[in-house]
Amino acid sequence: MKSCRAIAIMLVSMLGPMSSLSGQARNSAAAERDYASAMKADLRQLATVEEAYFSDHNGYYAGTVAAGQPLFGFSPSANVTLTVTTVDGGTQWIAKATHALTPTTCTYKLPGPVVCDPRPDTSMLATPRGGNAVGSLETSGPKTTRIGNADSVKLRATKSRSWQFDVRPPKTRCVVSGLVIGLSGGDAKVVVLVMTEFAYQDWMKHLPARTYFESAPRNEIPFDVRIEEEGRYRLVVWNPSLTPSQKTIQLQQTKVDCTD
Repeated sequence: MKSCRAIAIMLVSMLGPMSSLSGQARNSAAAERDYASAMKADLRQLATVEEAYFSDHNGYYAGTVAAGQPLFGFSPSANVTLTVTTVDGGTQWIAKATHALTPTTCTYKLPGPVVCDPRPDTSMLATPRGGNAVGSLETSGPKTTRIGNADSVKLRATKSRSWQFDVRPPKTRCVVSGLVIGLSGGDAKVVVLVMTEFAYQDWMKHLPARTYFESAPRNEIPFDVRIEEEGRYRLVVWNPSLTPSQKTIQLQQTKVDCTD
């Protein structure tokens, strides 16, 4: 009995540190994902702030955005610093996010997605219930919904065109992205907005409406907007011009990517 008890104590003492190391690995992987998520969210928020800056300065901001250096009232998350450079004479921008607690960096260049290097480790995520069945993998994978098509769309003065899309459980973490180009008609500048269906109805009645994204009037508008609430939404392209000229626009790679 003594020998059995001694063996049991040895096993417990060996498994204890192993369990602790496993827990540390899981915590480390989870922390890395959290750091990357914070940087991605800050970069997407920066896109909205840059549009506001462009509207006031006719060009995008270049420089550092941090807790002690906010931009238009926007400060990134704790330990995150954003470095912005402009290209094409200030008409486009590229931003890089760094985090004080990880060597991982994330870069954002519209209309592409946020790219992190190295990519966050997901090896410690639990396997979805249902094992490796094909049906389970398809259910747990991302869902992509295209918005509109490549056909050109005509907009009369002060008029808009909208495309409706839904965010439904279980995939409610979504990113709406793409590019709207003004092809012709006067200065070819239009405004792009992303909002809920309820906000859209208010906006159509000329009432105050909350938007997830609203660009300055431009003839080339990339966007990448994060949505994490269930509901019905609208992508809106509006011709704010009061002149009678009709504008022609085109949607490019406009889509909604949703995950669990």
